[in-house]
Amino acid sequence: MDYKEELEQIRKDNGGVLRPRDVVAFAKDPDTALNGRFEWDDGLAAERFRLWQARELIRVIVIVSQTNQEVSRVSLEDDRGIEGGGYRTLDDVMTSQAMREALLRQAKADMNRFEAKYASLEELAHVVEAMQATKTERKRKPRLAVR
Repeated sequence: MDYKEELEQIRKDNGGVLRPRDVVAFAKDPDTALNGRFEWDDGLAAERFRLWQARELIRVIVIVSQTNQEVSRVSLEDDRGIEGGGYRTLDDVMTSQAMREALLRQAKADMNRFEAKYASLEELAHVVEAMQATKTERKRKPRLAVR
Protein backbone atom coordinates (compact mmCIF):
# COMPACT_ATOMS: atom_id res chain seq x y z
CA MET A 1 0.00 0.00 0.00
CA ASP A 2 1.11 3.57 -0.56
CA TYR A 3 0.73 6.14 2.22
CA LYS A 4 -2.56 7.48 0.84
CA GLU A 5 -4.09 4.03 0.95
CA GLU A 6 -2.75 3.58 4.47
CA LEU A 7 -4.39 6.85 5.54
CA GLU A 8 -7.69 5.65 4.11
CA GLN A 9 -7.34 2.35 5.95
CA ILE A 10 -6.61 4.15 9.23
CA ARG A 11 -9.70 6.31 8.69
CA LYS A 12 -11.90 3.28 8.06
CA ASP A 13 -10.45 1.46 11.08
CA ASN A 14 -11.35 4.41 13.30
CA GLY A 15 -15.00 4.94 12.47
CA GLY A 16 -14.41 7.24 9.51
CA VAL A 17 -12.27 9.73 11.47
CA LEU A 18 -8.62 10.30 10.62
CA ARG A 19 -6.78 11.42 13.75
CA PRO A 20 -3.12 12.49 13.83
CA ARG A 21 -2.34 10.26 16.85
CA ASP A 22 -3.71 7.22 15.01
CA VAL A 23 -1.59 8.05 11.96
CA VAL A 24 1.58 8.39 14.05
CA ALA A 25 0.85 5.14 15.91
CA PHE A 26 0.41 3.32 12.59
CA ALA A 27 3.49 4.96 11.06
CA LYS A 28 5.77 3.73 13.86
CA ASP A 29 5.84 0.41 12.04
CA PRO A 30 8.92 0.65 9.77
CA ASP A 31 7.22 -1.62 7.22
CA THR A 32 4.57 1.02 6.41
CA ALA A 33 4.76 3.62 3.67
CA LEU A 34 3.79 6.25 6.25
CA ASN A 35 6.89 5.53 8.30
CA GLY A 36 9.09 7.33 5.76
CA ARG A 37 6.88 10.43 5.90
CA PHE A 38 7.91 11.19 9.50
CA GLU A 39 11.05 12.41 11.20
CA TRP A 40 11.89 9.80 13.81
CA ASP A 41 15.07 11.48 15.08
CA ASP A 42 13.69 13.13 18.24
CA GLY A 43 16.33 15.88 18.29
CA LEU A 44 15.66 16.92 14.71
CA ALA A 45 11.90 16.57 15.17
CA ALA A 46 12.03 18.77 18.27
CA GLU A 47 13.93 21.49 16.39
CA ARG A 48 11.44 21.39 13.51
CA PHE A 49 8.56 21.58 15.98
CA ARG A 50 10.07 24.64 17.66
CA LEU A 51 10.41 26.30 14.24
CA TRP A 52 6.75 25.50 13.56
CA GLN A 53 5.83 27.01 16.95
CA ALA A 54 7.80 30.15 16.08
CA ARG A 55 5.94 30.43 12.76
CA GLU A 56 2.63 30.10 14.59
CA LEU A 57 3.62 32.84 17.04
CA ILE A 58 4.70 35.16 14.24
CA ARG A 59 1.54 34.44 12.28
CA VAL A 60 -0.99 34.99 15.04
CA ILE A 61 0.51 37.70 17.21
CA VAL A 62 -0.77 41.14 16.29
CA ILE A 63 1.41 44.12 17.14
CA VAL A 64 -0.08 47.51 17.89
CA SER A 65 2.09 50.19 16.34
CA GLN A 66 2.85 53.59 17.84
CA THR A 67 -0.19 54.94 15.99
CA ASN A 68 -2.36 52.26 17.63
CA GLN A 69 -2.86 50.55 14.27
CA GLU A 70 -2.77 46.77 14.13
CA VAL A 71 0.14 45.43 12.10
CA SER A 72 -0.61 42.22 10.21
CA ARG A 73 2.04 39.87 8.91
CA VAL A 74 1.98 37.83 5.73
CA SER A 75 4.19 35.10 4.34
CA LEU A 76 4.75 35.53 0.63
CA GLU A 77 5.45 32.40 -1.38
CA ASP A 78 8.66 33.97 -2.70
CA ASP A 79 9.92 34.36 0.87
CA ARG A 80 9.25 30.72 1.68
CA GLY A 81 12.19 29.73 -0.50
CA ILE A 82 14.66 31.45 1.80
CA GLU A 83 16.07 29.43 4.67
CA GLY A 84 13.25 28.87 7.13
CA GLY A 85 10.88 31.19 5.29
CA GLY A 86 9.90 34.58 6.57
CA TYR A 87 7.14 37.07 7.20
CA ARG A 88 6.60 40.69 6.21
CA THR A 89 4.26 43.33 7.54
CA LEU A 90 1.21 43.92 5.40
CA ASP A 91 2.17 47.60 5.23
CA ASP A 92 5.53 46.71 3.65
CA VAL A 93 3.85 44.38 1.16
CA MET A 94 1.27 46.99 0.18
CA THR A 95 3.95 49.60 -0.59
CA SER A 96 5.62 47.39 -3.21
CA GLN A 97 3.85 46.71 -6.49
CA ALA A 98 5.67 43.39 -6.93
CA MET A 99 4.90 42.16 -3.42
CA ARG A 100 1.30 43.36 -3.67
CA GLU A 101 0.88 41.41 -6.91
CA ALA A 102 2.41 38.33 -5.25
CA LEU A 103 -0.06 38.66 -2.38
CA LEU A 104 -2.95 39.00 -4.84
CA ARG A 105 -1.80 35.81 -6.64
CA GLN A 106 -1.75 34.01 -3.29
CA ALA A 107 -5.20 35.36 -2.42
CA LYS A 108 -6.56 34.06 -5.73
CA ALA A 109 -5.04 30.63 -5.08
CA ASP A 110 -6.58 30.67 -1.58
CA MET A 111 -9.96 31.57 -3.09
CA ASN A 112 -9.67 28.69 -5.56
CA ARG A 113 -8.94 26.27 -2.69
CA PHE A 114 -11.86 27.70 -0.67
CA GLU A 115 -14.20 27.30 -3.64
CA ALA A 116 -13.10 23.71 -4.26
CA LYS A 117 -13.46 22.79 -0.59
CA TYR A 118 -16.81 24.47 0.13
CA ALA A 119 -18.57 24.60 -3.26
CA SER A 120 -21.16 22.04 -2.17
CA LEU A 121 -22.35 24.15 0.79
CA GLU A 122 -25.35 26.19 -0.34
CA GLU A 123 -24.93 28.43 2.70
CA LEU A 124 -21.65 29.71 1.24
CA ALA A 125 -22.85 30.14 -2.34
CA HIS A 126 -22.91 33.94 -1.97
CA VAL A 127 -19.30 33.91 -0.74
CA VAL A 128 -18.16 31.76 -3.67
CA GLU A 129 -20.06 33.99 -6.11
CA ALA A 130 -18.44 37.10 -4.62
CA MET A 131 -14.98 35.55 -4.94
CA GLN A 132 -15.66 34.58 -8.56
CA ALA A 133 -16.89 38.10 -9.31
CA THR A 134 -13.81 39.59 -7.68
CA LYS A 135 -11.48 37.40 -9.75
CA THR A 136 -13.37 38.31 -12.95
CA GLU A 137 -13.33 42.02 -12.07
CA ARG A 138 -9.59 41.85 -11.33
CA LYS A 139 -8.93 40.46 -14.83
CA ARG A 140 -10.75 43.39 -16.44
CA LYS A 141 -9.26 46.19 -14.35
CA PRO A 142 -5.77 47.59 -14.77
CA ARG A 143 -3.30 46.98 -11.94
CA LEU A 144 -4.22 48.55 -8.64
CA ALA A 145 -2.14 51.47 -7.46
CA VAL A 146 0.14 50.90 -4.50
CA ARG A 147 -1.01 52.64 -1.36
